[in-house]
Amino acid sequence: MKKFILPLSILLCTILFFANAEVIETPTKNEPITASSVPVTRIDTATPPKQEGTNPTVDIKKLEEEIVIFTPPPSWNVADSSSLPPSVKIMVVGKGDKTFPPSLNLSTEPYKGSLKQYLRIVKSMNDSQGYVWKDLGSITTEAGPANLSQVDTKNQWGDVRLMHVILIKNGKVYILTASALKDEFPKFYQEFFKSMRSLRVNKNIFETVSDPKKKAILQTAYQDLLTKWNTALVQKKQEQPTLTIDKIKSETFKSEQFQKSGWTPFVETINQKFGEMSSDWKTFVIQKVQNDLFEINI
Repeated sequence: MKKFILPLSILLCTILFFANAEVIETPTKNEPITASSVPVTRIDTATPPKQEGTNPTVDIKKLEEEIVIFTPPPSWNVADSSSLPPSVKIMVVGKGDKTFPPSLNLSTEPYKGSLKQYLRIVKSMNDSQGYVWKDLGSITTEAGPANLSQVDTKNQWGDVRLMHVILIKNGKVYILTASALKDEFPKFYQEFFKSMRSLRVNKNIFETVSDPKKKAILQTAYQDLLTKWNTALVQKKQEQPTLTIDKIKSETFKSEQFQKSGWTPFVETINQKFGEMSSDWKTFVIQKVQNDLFEINI
């Protein structure tokens, strides 16, 4: 049973986050980050995990990793990642009639086991926490059949309902969670359900580009960005060797030199050269690449 406990921390962490939430940070009115638009020079405030090593090393294989995405409701905002639990990869936030907004978030972790086994432990975990959990049966997503479940919690704003799509695929568990005040949940059900069914796993980002020439453009742009990033990191470390790894990465990314020579050209390439791709795809690529930069060993 022990091997199933780690992935379940995703679900518990998400439940506790919403049950005890105080503030969900959303983009400012001046710089909206929505599912349909991405600023040219987006800078996340999330602190990247510490990395150990001597040389900056990351290659194009990062973009060849399997990815999972979903289509959020129109005009919902992407939440500030620094306000999220570590296991939550992305959250989008809508607008409700009350203070607690509706939201969708996606979590993923390695997992070896069956969906049936996972759900048994989910039920046991929720029972032990005093949450009212219900298995709603199966749901068909673009990634394949998954389970739909529901749990009711309570926080300072009242009763909150969370609905989970749980998908086991290729040695991983994917959990897409919809959340809203219980009395408002029916209002957003259609939007939630549409987004849940859109959950899909792509082989890799490059494979989502069917045009060979466009695929080559993406690969070249990514490699050029990595080269500039690696050079900038080494230079920053030589100039200020006493800085922590996290600080080196943060200051390098925010620097005017890297923004002008590396990041802005890359984002412009995505926005201008891939007009046929959806805004969701562009948003995902830009965010994933930024995360890749902060995962480089130095």
